Parts: sequence; C-alpha cells; structure tokens
Amino acid sequence: MHAPKPDEQRRRRNAPTHGETVLPRDNELRGPELAELSSRTFGDDVLAWYDDWRRSPQAAVHWTVSNGGHALARVIRRNLAKSRDRAARAIETTNAHAPGEDTVAELSFP
Repeated sequence: MHAPKPDEQRRRRNAPTHGETVLPRDNELRGPELAELSSRTFGDDVLAWYDDWRRSPQAAVHWTVSNGGHALARVIRRNLAKSRDRAARAIETTNAHAPGEDTVAELSFP
C-alpha cells in the first residue's frame, strides 16, 4: 500500500478551481433608483423591498465574464432548451445592476 501524501500535496478531485468571493456587509446603496429603470409607479412595499436588495451584500456581485457568470448563464439556458416536454424552468433575478459592467443581468435586461 502507498504511503499517504503530505497534507500540502493532498487535494480533492472535485475541489473548486475558482476563487472565493467575499461579500461586503457595508450597507452601501448600490445600483440605480427604481424610477430610473421603469416609468411605473410602485407602492411603498415594492420600494422598500428594492431598497433592501440594493443594500444587500449580493448587490455587490453580479455574474460577469471574469467570474464565469456568462458561461454559467449559457449552460443554464442550454440545459433549459434540452427539456423534452418544455417543463424545465429557471428563474433569473437581479438587483440593481450597474450599466456598463457587462453582467448577465445587463444583457438580459430589455
């Protein structure tokens, strides 16, 4: 039987190959105002929800080319197209994307 590898040489076969993203907890308001995105009039509950999302840590990170987001979006859409009975579903959500960052959200937003 082989001797075990030293700890610094051990690696899981399915270990992530991407870096880790640390989400900020700074309560910073990100992205455009809702009025800039739509001419509709929204109720106070919707405006409060949108403001919460703009302050959330996830608002700082969007799917881009550099973090593999565009490739992941293509895979998700390709897999949806494979559905035999068109029963497969995906939900694409975004919050307060900043125009010009080349995010999946920006490309999907009409």
